[in-house]
Amino acid sequence: MPTVTLHTLIYTECPRDESLSSNLVGPKLHKDAASAIGELFKYITARIPHTCSSAFLEWAEDNIAGYAPLENVGEVEQAKHVLSGVTHDDDQKVIVDWYFEFANDDENECFYQLDEFEMEL
Repeated sequence: MPTVTLHTLIYTECPRDESLSSNLVGPKLHKDAASAIGELFKYITARIPHTCSSAFLEWAEDNIAGYAPLENVGEVEQAKHVLSGVTHDDDQKVIVDWYFEFANDDENECFYQLDEFEMEL
């Protein structure tokens, strides 16, 4: 019997004193892992410039190939610029992983889970 490979994604970012279940996004079904990572990348692209631009830029300088800072712009605009230049799926995943690790701390729970499964047609 033919099969199809699908991916499910769940993620959250919430204060540890709030209910995880009420802040959980998903599960969402994706046709491939790149699509799921793309959804996460879109989410963090909106978060990074306004929550952790300084830490992100420091990390990006050493970890993003072709990192080229703009002159005479603030950190928020610089972070937006760096993120807008990321198009490769592997680079997006590296940044997604960095953000979810960075944002997961003593006060906030932040994680994602991406699972692959096969379904018979």
